[in-house]
Parts: sequence; C-alpha cells; structure tokens
Amino acid sequence: MALGCGGAAVAPKPETPPKTAPTATTTVAPVSTPAPFTGAFDLVSVNGPNGSVVIADVFKKALAVAGEMSWGLGADSFSVGLWQITRPHPTAEGETDTLYSFCRAAATVSAHWEGMTLVLASTVQADGAGVAMRVQKKVEGPKTTRRTTDTSAG
Repeated sequence: MALGCGGAAVAPKPETPPKTAPTATTTVAPVSTPAPFTGAFDLVSVNGPNGSVVIADVFKKALAVAGEMSWGLGADSFSVGLWQITRPHPTAEGETDTLYSFCRAAATVSAHWEGMTLVLASTVQADGAGVAMRVQKKVEGPKTTRRTTDTSAG
C-alpha cells in the first residue's frame, strides 16, 4: 500500500479524450486595403455632437495670435500637427521689451486602411520645437526707434 497526503498516493486513471475529427481554428487578420485618399489637410473646423468648433478660435482662447492644426493621411500613417504664435508679453514690469513664443508639435502613428476606415496603431512618435523671441525697443535720438531681436530655441 502506498502512502501519501490528501489521497495523492493513488493516481487517477487518465481519461481518454473522445474520438472526434480534428477541427481547424482560423484566425482572421485585418485586411489592409489601398488608401482611398492621402494628403495633408489643414483643419478649419471640427463638427461634433455639441456643434462646430473653429480651430482658430481654440488658439485665440489660448492667447495665441495665430495657430493651425493639420492632419496628414498616408497609405501607412496618420499624423497631427499644431503650430502657434503667442501674443506678445512684457518681459518684466516697466520694461518695453516684449516676448513672443513660437511653437510647433507633431505626432505620427502607423496606420492602415480597412476599406474606408483608417485603423490607428497604438505606438505614437512625437516631435516638437519651440523658440522665444525677445523684441527690445531702443530709442536713439528724439524720433528714432529701433527694435532688435534675440531668439533662443527650446
């Protein structure tokens, strides 16, 4: 007689699987189709359930002088780009210098078309740059004013 814990001393008889014909499992992969259209597009407005939003108004609310959003639709990618110029800001109280900021950002994701649907991947590649420009007011004589600029990239 074999001894063991919890009845493990006697191994159960293995079950034999029922004899049936093997079935094939099929995995359906997404089928890429040719892009129905490609190109770069500037977004002027976006319509949604709460109405239309004008892109330029979004930048103005963010205190920008100008700004733009663009989309790029490729055969195997989708990209979104933004740029803006901020309103001039004084550098310090009482100074006549002003500071302007320019920035640009873009993100690209791999994508493929399935009919008229653009399917986006989950990995995103992003890039951005910014520069600030300081405009200095210099008075030379009673009627002459010159403005010089100093830029620094970020």
